[in-house]
Amino acid sequence: GKVKLQQNPGKFDELDMSPGDPKWLDVIERDLHRQFPFHEMFVSRGGHGQQDLFRVLKAYTLYRPEEGYCQAQAPIAAVLLMHMPAEQAFWCLVQICEKYLPGYYSEKLEAIQLDGEILFSLLQKVSPVAHKHLSRQKIDPLLYMTEWFMCAFSRTLPWSSVLRVWDMFFCEGVKIIFRVGLVLLKHALGSPEKVKACQGQYETIERLRSLSPKIMQEAFLVQEVVELPVTERQIEREHLIQLRRWQETRELPPSEFLQVAEATWLVLNVSSHSGAAVQAAGVTKIARSVIAPLAEHHVSVLMLSTYQTDFILVREQDLSVVIHTLAQEFDIYREVGGEPVPVTRDDSSNGFPRTQHGLSPTVHPIQSPQNRFCVLTLDPETLPAIATTLIDVLFYSHRFPSDLLLTSSSGELWRMVRIGGQPLGFDECGIVAQIAGPLAAADISAYYISTFNFDHALVPEDGIGSVIEVLQRRQEGLAS
Repeated sequence: GKVKLQQNPGKFDELDMSPGDPKWLDVIERDLHRQFPFHEMFVSRGGHGQQDLFRVLKAYTLYRPEEGYCQAQAPIAAVLLMHMPAEQAFWCLVQICEKYLPGYYSEKLEAIQLDGEILFSLLQKVSPVAHKHLSRQKIDPLLYMTEWFMCAFSRTLPWSSVLRVWDMFFCEGVKIIFRVGLVLLKHALGSPEKVKACQGQYETIERLRSLSPKIMQEAFLVQEVVELPVTERQIEREHLIQLRRWQETRELPPSEFLQVAEATWLVLNVSSHSGAAVQAAGVTKIARSVIAPLAEHHVSVLMLSTYQTDFILVREQDLSVVIHTLAQEFDIYREVGGEPVPVTRDDSSNGFPRTQHGLSPTVHPIQSPQNRFCVLTLDPETLPAIATTLIDVLFYSHRFPSDLLLTSSSGELWRMVRIGGQPLGFDECGIVAQIAGPLAAADISAYYISTFNFDHALVPEDGIGSVIEVLQRRQEGLAS
C-alpha cells in the first residue's frame, strides 16, 4: 500500500473530491452502520469512522469502475481504518483486492468459487472425516467459506485472532486464508462425534457459522495454522488442477453447444381431452405421451408440473412440430388475458407473445449425458413468479444447497425432495403421481421438475413435517 501511495501522489484526494456513481453510493451508505457497530470509530452514524469508510469505499468504485463495490470490501476497509488514515487504508484496500485476493470482489465472484473448490480438495488431506461429511451432504463450499475468505475472517474470529491472522496474511499471503479455513473445518467437523451431531445440512452449516470459542482462541488457532501439514506448493498445485477443471467445464468448443442463443422459448399449458373440461395431463402421461414423441422428432422440451397444472417449454422454431405431433392426443392452450385459448396446428403465429426488443437474455446452461444445452430465461410475466424461480433452480441447481431454496418472489422457503433412486424413466414415472397425489390430498403444494436427468419435487419448508409423514404412510402402505 505504501508503494502504491508513493506511485500515485494526490490520486486519493482526486477520487475523494469526485461525486461518485449514485448507484454505488446508495449501497455503500446503507452498509456503513453494519461494520463493527460497537467499535468506538463506527458507533455513531455520521461519525468520523463512518465518514472515512464511505470515502475509502467510494474512492475504490471510482478507481475500479468496472468492479464497483462489493459488500465484503466494507469490513476489510473498516479494519484498515482502525490502524491507519483514510488515504493509506484506500491503497491497502487496493493491494488486497488486486494482489492478495484478486478477483474476489468482481461481479461474477469466479475467483472465490475456484478457491472454494481448492479448499474443499485440500480438506480431504487435512481431515478426511470432515471432507466425507460435507461431500455426503452435498454442501457447496460457497455456503460456508464465502464470508470467511472474502472478509479475511474479520467477521468470523474474535478480534485478537483477527489481528494475528491478518499479520500472517500480510506477511505470507493468501495461503494463510486457506490454512485458517482448513483448521476451522478440521476442528468443527473432524471427528465422528462432531459429525454425528450434524445430521442434516442445516445443522452442519449452523455448526460452521457458530464455531466453538476454543477453535477460534488466538493461541490455539495460530498454533494449529502454523503446524497444519499443507504447504504453499500444495496449494499452488491444487490451484492449477482446479483451474484446469474450471476451464474445461466452462469453455466447451462451440460445436458442443446446441445453438439456441437467438431462440425464443415459449410456455405451453398441456391438458388432456376430457369433454368440456380442461384437466392437467399429469406427469406420467407427459413423460410417456409428450416427451417421447417429440424426442423422435429431435425436439427438446422442458417440463414443469404442479400436479394440478402442467407446462412444457418449447423453442418457438419447434412450435409447429410440437403442435402437429401432440394435437391428436392433447389440447394445447396459450393464455390470453388470464384465460386459456386453444392453439391449433393451423395457427400461423399461434398468438404467443414474442420476446420484447431491448431485453438482455440470460443463458442458462444445463448438463446432460451427451450434450450441453443452452436455453433462455422467460419473461417473468409468462408464468407465475414461483414457476420462473423454479426454472432458475433447474438451471442453476449447483449454486443452491441440494435440497433447500428460498424463493425471493414468494418469500417462502422450499425444500427439494428427491423422487426415486435414479433419473425418471418410463418404468418409474408412475412414482411421481404416486407421491404427488397423496400430497395434494393433504393440501400440500408440490412442484415437480424433470429434464430426464434428475427429478425433484419441491414442497414448502414449513410443511416438511407433513410431507415426511405422508410419504412414510405411503411407503408403509406399499410395504404391507
